[in-house]
Amino acid sequence: MKKIKSIICTLIFALTGFAVCAQDWPNLKRFKKANVTIKLTEDNNRVVFMGNSITEFWRPEFFKENTSFVNRGISGQTTPQMLLRFRQDVIDLNPSKVVILGGINDIAKNTGPSTINMIYNNIVSMAELAETHNIEVILCSVLPANDFPWRPEIKPALKVIELNTLISNYAKKNDIRYIDYYSAMVDDKKGLRGDLGNDGVHPNAKGYIIMEDLILPAISSTQKNMLPDPLEAGWKGKKVCKVLKEDDSQRILKCSFPPNIGHEKHYHSPHFGYTLKGGTFKITEAKGTKEIRVKDGTTWSKTKTSVHEVLNIGNTTSTYLIIETKD
Repeated sequence: MKKIKSIICTLIFALTGFAVCAQDWPNLKRFKKANVTIKLTEDNNRVVFMGNSITEFWRPEFFKENTSFVNRGISGQTTPQMLLRFRQDVIDLNPSKVVILGGINDIAKNTGPSTINMIYNNIVSMAELAETHNIEVILCSVLPANDFPWRPEIKPALKVIELNTLISNYAKKNDIRYIDYYSAMVDDKKGLRGDLGNDGVHPNAKGYIIMEDLILPAISSTQKNMLPDPLEAGWKGKKVCKVLKEDDSQRILKCSFPPNIGHEKHYHSPHFGYTLKGGTFKITEAKGTKEIRVKDGTTWSKTKTSVHEVLNIGNTTSTYLIIETKD
């Protein structure tokens, strides 16, 4: 049917000169209306995920739990298509960051033959456009694949490795964060692990959880430039923490939360915590919101930068000691 329509369109153009069947090759119409709504809402923590089907089919729960994240993946797209819609679907949304994941469909020749350098150059162009508009870039490796169900004659494994090497080197040279999905998901045949996908290309829920565990800390750690630390953060304009002791390597904070008082969204450097007086809290972090009961004497530690917001939903005042390392 598509072939017949294409022939008809070609004949009409040849006879009349009018391109009545012109195609929206980069699919600019896909998110046009949704983008208008997003642009009306300010969000200093907005993160756009730009990609193909691997981004489009990401677990819906991931984006529901992280309301500042915007999915701009379109199934089947190659990097030239992504580049053409980059301004509309990324820059115009004024995000703080963009996560770029693409290239596998180029290797599959979805829109015609492409060299590895052509693919790489398109990804670099997207990164450069983002940085020109003060959008922080997070580049991702292409996921492993050693076979395409729809193009069995193409053997992509070594091309994926070659492209990832170029992307990784570019990220390192330009001080851009690089997320290595490949190493965490590859099998002994340079393909996608069988337990992480069903067709050798697209992740399943388990695969996406691995990807989330890699991307979320990267996003959180870069939010330090936009979020307050625990001492600066308060609740509705009032401080909840004070410094008990501080030196060149660490500081000790005491934070108190009466009922219905919380701690606005903030970042934590690696730290150790001790519960002087526990309680019931609602905690919102990268993976979603949960309610927990914290007992007196409970301890915890974080070895990486983390981001969260908390609210005391109990009926007693809770108090904590936080020992933070300094960068």
